[in-house]
Amino acid sequence: MTAVTSTVSTLTGQEAQKFLARIAGLGDHDAQLLMARLTGNFKRGNERRSGRGR
Repeated sequence: MTAVTSTVSTLTGQEAQKFLARIAGLGDHDAQLLMARLTGNFKRGNERRSGRGR
């Protein structure tokens, strides 16, 4: 069994305001992709759109 560790990022103040401004108007999927890129949690390959069912 492999242990999985994760890091939690908390945005506050101006950093939070900048982030909220960047995701304003984005859909849920696109906002999630942006969060993954900004936090460095964009490594697992499942963030790509499959194109199925869309």
